Order: sequence, then structure tokens, then C-alpha cells
Amino acid sequence: MREIYFNKEFNLQLSLETTAKDLHMLWVDGSTFSMGHSNDPNLILDDKPFEMTLSKGFWLGRFMITQAQWEAIMEDNPSSQKGANFPVDCVSWNDALKFCEKINLQYTNFLPNGYKFSLPTEAQWEYSCRANTLARNYGGDAPKDTLNIAWCLENSDKEIHEVGLKQPNALGFYDMFGNLFEWCFDMIQYYPREQAIDWVGISDLDFDGGCSRVIRGGCYLNPLDDDAFDSAGRTYIDSDVQKTGYGFRLSLRYDKES
Repeated sequence: MREIYFNKEFNLQLSLETTAKDLHMLWVDGSTFSMGHSNDPNLILDDKPFEMTLSKGFWLGRFMITQAQWEAIMEDNPSSQKGANFPVDCVSWNDALKFCEKINLQYTNFLPNGYKFSLPTEAQWEYSCRANTLARNYGGDAPKDTLNIAWCLENSDKEIHEVGLKQPNALGFYDMFGNLFEWCFDMIQYYPREQAIDWVGISDLDFDGGCSRVIRGGCYLNPLDDDAFDSAGRTYIDSDVQKTGYGFRLSLRYDKES
């Protein structure tokens, strides 16, 4: 394995077939932004906006983890619809963390100090998804605008598609809406009531979601007007669920415990 030079973007050279996409990651600077919904009567929680600060930058996968990338690390393929550049699906939150553990072991001597591969936090996902836009999503405010950036019920033929075929956002990330829901690191929890720095959702005993994990972005079976296609839209599911329509995007982020 050769050394990796981490700059604003990089590719992990996994052992992939010629036509398979590399694990391409892009740098996102730390920043402060307004996280959460501002005016939605259908919130699953009281997710009023709060000022969220990401104190450190991080890398995030340009695409979701593909089946070829999953196979290179995990040596199997649980996906419902096979294809090297299709996103891996039918993986639980627990499965995604096992992937992160294995890739961390392989690259531990080459990672920047204090950084580890993991799932993105909710805040990292939302900030990267918004890409400084104020609209419903980076496609625009109208539900029909989502057709340009996402595979959804109206244009997917009820099938999963290869990554990277729709328009990216301003930061260069593809498919943050549609195709597959994406696991985030956080347990579902009420948002803070005031300014927060590096907030991550942990178990909230006052919320009946228990230790369920957050999923974001909607999937190929969600209709255009679904709340999942809002940059702040969030829902949750048990961490051991393996089901078509669920995948993930890799983050390389600072871990204060490393």
C-alpha cells in the first residue's frame, strides 16, 4: 500500500476493476450555519433551527460507497441490485461502521493526525448537502427541481441507479438526495435550543426513538414532495436494519478520542 497525500481532495486506490470508481473524497471547511427546519408543520421532532458550528474541516465521499468499494474492503456484496458503480445497499448502520473499522485498520498509518474514517455526523451531512444554499434543496425550492439532482419515484422506474449520473451540488457532491437513504453517525435526538459546537446526537431518554440512527436524503421510492428531499429533512431507523434503499457515504473526520 502506498502513502496517501491528503489535500483538498484525494482518491483511495482500492483494488477495484478498471471501470469502477475510486473512493474520491472532497475537503469541506469547518463553518457556522443554521441547521434545521425553519417552517415545516410535519416535523418528526421539534427541529427548530439553531446555530451550528463545525470547528474542524473534514473529508466526505464525493459519491456514496459503491458495491465495488464495499467488496474491496468487506469481500462480499449484500446489495439487492448488482453493479460495480451502483451504491451498496441492504447495509445496516452496524454494517457501515464495520466497513469504517476495516478501512481504518488498513490505512491507520496514513491518516492525518486525529482523523478517522466514519459516517458523517448529521451536522456534517446537512452542511455538505446544503452547499451554502437556502432553498429546499440544492436543486431549488420546487419539488420538480429535485428531478435534476435525485433519483426518486417519478424518474427512477423503481430501480437503483449508478452513482454520479445526476447534477452535483456546489461543493461537488453527488446523489445526496434520492437513490438511497444515507446513514449518519448520530442517534436520533432533539436539536439543541441554542448555539452548539460540534454537536452530535446521542441517546435521549426522553425520546422514544431509543438508540435509532438518523438517515438522510430520501431514496428512489420517495415521491418528489417528500420531506426527505429537504436539506434539513431527517428520519430514523433501528441501527440493525438491512433493507434495500439504505446505504452510506464515507467521512474522514476528526475524532477527539483517536
